[in-house]
Amino acid sequence: MMTLPANNRRIRLALWAQKCRRNRLHRLLPAPVLRAQYPDKLAWDWDLPNPFKWNVWTSLDNGASWFLTEDYWHYGDSRLFAPDGGSEFYFIVGVDTAGVEITERSNWIRPDDAVPPVPQSVIGLQLWTRVESLAGMSDGDRVTTWPDESGHETHLAQSNFDYRPVYRSNDVGQPAVMFDGTDDLLTSVASVFKPDQHTIFVVAMPLATGENDILGTGGVGDGDTLLMLYGNRMRGHAWRGSDANSLDGSTPINAPAVAVFEQVVSDTDIILRLDGSDEASLGMSGTPANTRKWVTLGSRSTGMNFSGYILAVLVYDRALTETEANTIRQYLIDTYAVPVPYPAVTLQTDLAGYWKLDEGEGYTRNDSSVNAWDLSEWSFQEATGSGYVPVGQNNGLMNYAADFGDGSGGKGLVSFAANSLLSGDFTFSCWINYNSTSGFDGQGVISVGGTAQIGIRAYDGAVNFSIPIDSSPGYCQALTGYGSIYEYSWTHAVFVKEGNSLRIYLNGDEQAYADFTGNLVPTAAGFFSASDLILGINPWGYPLIGALDEVGCWQRALSADEVWQLYNYGSGLPFENY
Repeated sequence: MMTLPANNRRIRLALWAQKCRRNRLHRLLPAPVLRAQYPDKLAWDWDLPNPFKWNVWTSLDNGASWFLTEDYWHYGDSRLFAPDGGSEFYFIVGVDTAGVEITERSNWIRPDDAVPPVPQSVIGLQLWTRVESLAGMSDGDRVTTWPDESGHETHLAQSNFDYRPVYRSNDVGQPAVMFDGTDDLLTSVASVFKPDQHTIFVVAMPLATGENDILGTGGVGDGDTLLMLYGNRMRGHAWRGSDANSLDGSTPINAPAVAVFEQVVSDTDIILRLDGSDEASLGMSGTPANTRKWVTLGSRSTGMNFSGYILAVLVYDRALTETEANTIRQYLIDTYAVPVPYPAVTLQTDLAGYWKLDEGEGYTRNDSSVNAWDLSEWSFQEATGSGYVPVGQNNGLMNYAADFGDGSGGKGLVSFAANSLLSGDFTFSCWINYNSTSGFDGQGVISVGGTAQIGIRAYDGAVNFSIPIDSSPGYCQALTGYGSIYEYSWTHAVFVKEGNSLRIYLNGDEQAYADFTGNLVPTAAGFFSASDLILGINPWGYPLIGALDEVGCWQRALSADEVWQLYNYGSGLPFENY
């Protein structure tokens, strides 16, 4: 933008002429309701396409009419109206201490609307994509272009077929665009806004809550902004120079829930909101970059791609007032049936033990729950006096995993601290990567000592969940699910006891169910006591051939929805923060 000269007769004459036209218009129109205050002067950013048109919404005789009310001035250079619709304009609202104009950008209004849509009723709209504009697509179609309905026509597009997200007609109970979390992303066809001050709304259902970018401006440098998920929370950024101005939300993200993710940056603050509730705020530092940016949806540029569904995106080039934000937010909540208040995640309730298994070889495996039931390495050779064999470390589903190797030596992990996991209902959850699923009658995965073979035996691709009961002394009630375990592939397995029922879930789906009669009887046997928790080996020394990761146990029965949260569409869910 240009700097206003101190004295300029041409400008004063232009302003006087504007005032005259404005007064004449006011005399002709009965109490017009303008969507923006008239500026003292108009000036154009010449990098913008076709910036020649200003539409002002008025109300006339209880009806609606469009008026193009001003000639446009650029330091005396008169411009005619463009009836085919330009993109945007700026208000000069003042001059800063350096003499540089302070501008505020307006949204464009479509003349074919009898009443402007709610998002366009708030000044500053720069980008508006919504799933309704894709209604002509079929389920499973790749999204090449997601139209921008703000009026600026800075559509989101993807030329690479493999990187295009997918239109889904009813995966979340309504249409949505699914991003795969690997390489899907859409980028604006032109610059969208100056992120120095902005408000971003995204209606989305995340499927993964680790390092997942929702919307960014292409990088992490001066003038960039980024709204993302990190560590099961919202995370916002607004870079000014070397200052990242980064902050995290406070609410755990409920992966299967549709929500409104909101980031606001003003001259002085950055604020995060979830379904309208304040998550975090931070005073802004650094100097605004005053640079226009393109927008990337689903990644900051490449990598850290968003996994989940997106239904709508709105970007404003200013911090909205509380009233304006409430208007937009309520519109989104009503339109997309967003649950309010935000649904709480319940996975921390009655969490008895959680082992990430990220520690290196030869170390104790720490329990991240409040019970601190740490696991120690153990091997069959120790019990027979033939030596100690450590448990290895390998790449896991999340970070590292406990690699129990090829079964030689009977490697395992055990907590010798007494616990009461068998006192009532319980749930075990783990991720398993088998090297072999055949030839063994009992690969120990999760057990509570004695004959309480609570866990898995792998046999020709089957999993087994068994518990001892008093109605069958010396035997276990067994539940088996078939055909869903494959070698060298991570499988999510969950075992639930609720009352006198047993369930097995594999990869989020229930595979087997059975009722039993009698009471559970944890009887001491083998090398372990009845209270010892064992991973990777059963009480008689039968080892797991493969690796375990993200092991958890609860002293209650998890619901099917909670099991699905843990599976998280194959991405897993680190649940220590819940």
